[in-house]
Amino acid sequence: MKKEKSKFTIWWEEFYDDAKRWWSDVRYAPIGFWKSLCRSTSWFVFMWNNYDWDYNFLYKVIYKKLSAIEKSLRVNGNHVTSKSDAKIIRIALWYLERLIKDDMTDSLQDKVEAKYGRLRMVEDTERDTEHPNLTAVKFIHADDPAKDEHASKLRTRVYMYHEYLTRKYLDKFCAIIAKHSQRWWD
Repeated sequence: MKKEKSKFTIWWEEFYDDAKRWWSDVRYAPIGFWKSLCRSTSWFVFMWNNYDWDYNFLYKVIYKKLSAIEKSLRVNGNHVTSKSDAKIIRIALWYLERLIKDDMTDSLQDKVEAKYGRLRMVEDTERDTEHPNLTAVKFIHADDPAKDEHASKLRTRVYMYHEYLTRKYLDKFCAIIAKHSQRWWD
């Protein structure tokens, strides 16, 4: 027959459990406070320095958060797939980095300018229904009007290729987020 616990014993066990939890909270509170303070300061400085609320700033905010998640998974990962999840986030960050830099066709644009010289952008009165945004402007050569037509077409093709790469990288990034983001926890 099992002996029943006295009221004092029950009270003492509950008090002891509460004291252990309290001591753990007190002991780790400064560490948690310090981490929260550092994280908050980091985000405050980031938001203060980036006041332009456009798509590029949105990409930077997502990049900063995903970088923190990736580091946490890589260093402190507690679940089985944390290392592979960190690698997947690294790939997503690579696509996001390309979108932030927005320099995918700079070398092609430099080649066009090397061949035709500096081109000016002017509004085009004729709009193409297939590519209305890309042909709303045309490029003219400041010195030689004979080069205008070919240079404008070439520059427009470079911009179309830039738009294609931007869409491709954004689609790849969003596909990774859609497929894997629900597993990124620690």
